Amino acid sequence: MNELQNVQISTIQSEGIDSIIVDQVLTIEEPVNEEIFSFVEVMPSFEGGDQELLRYLGDNLKYPKIAIDVNAERTVYLQFVVEADGNIAEVTVLRSVFEHLDQEAIRVIKAMPKWLPGRQNGKSVRVLYTIPIKFDIQ
Repeated sequence: MNELQNVQISTIQSEGIDSIIVDQVLTIEEPVNEEIFSFVEVMPSFEGGDQELLRYLGDNLKYPKIAIDVNAERTVYLQFVVEADGNIAEVTVLRSVFEHLDQEAIRVIKAMPKWLPGRQNGKSVRVLYTIPIKFDIQ
């Protein structure tokens, strides 16, 4: 409304165009099926490196009481995708130990902060990553 306050209306007639043809370009984006790489030139990494990853796991893993009660120990192997933006997706258990330990490992991996993504040909890409998580009652 403020823009219309300073507008002057003219009474001058001008010849116009009888019709206008507008060419409209319709662009349909096809879904991108980005490949998931197993190995890339620069592998994805946890911010701060392996030491920070170990610290994160140590600070965030909680040994389930039921697992302690039955003396369940060993290593759960998980696999996940580090997305091109660094987010973690598609977390799965490769080698199960005990259901409650598996679920705790999944919980912690899904809660991880963004990683530095993998790179191939100078471009961030999706990378499959495998990690062992050792549960040890001490």
